[in-house]
Amino acid sequence: MITQTALAAAAAPAGNNHLIVTHQTTASDALVQAAREIAVRDPKAEFTLIIPAVPMARGLTWTEGESFAVAARALRLGRAALEQAGLKVATAFVGDESPVEAIADILLRDGPYATIIVSTPSSSFFRWLKLDVESRVRRRFSLPVLSVIAPRDQCGIASSANIAMRTGVRPL
Repeated sequence: MITQTALAAAAAPAGNNHLIVTHQTTASDALVQAAREIAVRDPKAEFTLIIPAVPMARGLTWTEGESFAVAARALRLGRAALEQAGLKVATAFVGDESPVEAIADILLRDGPYATIIVSTPSSSFFRWLKLDVESRVRRRFSLPVLSVIAPRDQCGIASSANIAMRTGVRPL
């Protein structure tokens, strides 16, 4: 779910590079559709995909390696879904566990983007919503922020098999 105002800002002449930060919604139809709408308004649009290496707790513990592996799998699925939709993914990275710090790192390294796209599930229980990632990104960076909310059934591990069937990328 995105607004026309946000889409107009995303296609503004500030540049053709758009930064997508996501995790559980990396290959969701909602995110792919939002990127397509940007590309319709900006035919030279390129996307950078960043997946924060969010700790994936199973019980009370996790390892950094597990978090990276889950993020790397999400990265492959997301990149495949965007490219299958005919969108150009210039680069894709696993980033810092904090989505805000992951964005800061990529902005320092690669410079400005036309838009920061923050994609989250619709569930109010999702950690990024509790952390108010979208508002924090809007306050910290002087770039347009586009919020994409994906239906719960298009998010996380439960949808991995379906996404893998659509993209041809096998989950781990």
